[in-house]
Amino acid sequence: MHSPTTFLLARFVCAVALAALAGCDSGTATAAAAATADTPKGEADAAPSPDASDAGDTAASDAAASDTAASDAAASDAAAFVLGDPPAGMVPLGVGQNGDLAVEVFAPATPQAGQNYLAYRVTAQGVVTSAATITQAAQMQMAGAPHGCPLIDPPEAADSLGLFQSVAVFQMASAADDPWRLDLNVAVPLGAPTRKVSVDGLLVANSTWVTTATAADGSKSIVSLYFAKKPKVGLNSYVLSVHGNPADSDTFPAVADATVKATPLMVTMGHGSNGNVAPVAKGNGLYAGKANFSMPGEWKLTFAVTAAGKSLGSAAFKITL
Repeated sequence: MHSPTTFLLARFVCAVALAALAGCDSGTATAAAAATADTPKGEADAAPSPDASDAGDTAASDAAASDTAASDAAASDAAAFVLGDPPAGMVPLGVGQNGDLAVEVFAPATPQAGQNYLAYRVTAQGVVTSAATITQAAQMQMAGAPHGCPLIDPPEAADSLGLFQSVAVFQMASAADDPWRLDLNVAVPLGAPTRKVSVDGLLVANSTWVTTATAADGSKSIVSLYFAKKPKVGLNSYVLSVHGNPADSDTFPAVADATVKATPLMVTMGHGSNGNVAPVAKGNGLYAGKANFSMPGEWKLTFAVTAAGKSLGSAAFKITL
């Protein structure tokens, strides 16, 4: 799964939120998702780094990357998303239909709680389209109560292979009888009335990559951590997402222009590390940084978030190397 996701993150940090669209018709869908076992801390096989100059790359990852060097070099515009047909190395999550409109959903790996990178292929009247407006909603039922999650909508222009790339930050794992559902409002061609296409039965595995930060006034933010590669000893690229979650609502506004302080701690030895790169805002509630894990063992990476002069609390993640 190296080539399909090499430059995926760079696409999303430039995404612009689309206006909500009205007048949606209902559609039907079929599911094609599979669940995985709980992901051990720090052991998830993550997508390759968007930063090809990552100083912490090991010889093993360099050797693996050589298999896709040609396609990576061709992907220098950050929009490339090298897939076959069906997408090579991608997991099909489902397909939704509404009349002659169909949307296929793919991901680099089986979805898990936390940040997930999704790719949509839209077909209208039997033709794959390269221009569409797609706004997303996601929902799962938990003990009869609906829950949503933070989402970053795709741009209106597909990549060179006709795929629209987006982000979903699933707050929690699903159960067999309580799956997630994607509701997509799709306009093809641009400016046309929207039609609703749903993909149901989406199973999301458990993970430790998403948590909640709580401010002194009780307000909450959904915080998730995504490593561009499986964490290792050395410098590791990551993307942090921060989205608000106002009380008594199911909305998740992106927390933009926050100051994020990252503190790595080697748990058993009680020390930190040098050479870390502070998280920088990339838009849509995403912050890119690098963490230096200077030795093997259990680490805790803590993020303190401040926005508009107010502390939003902190979020901590454990990583075992």
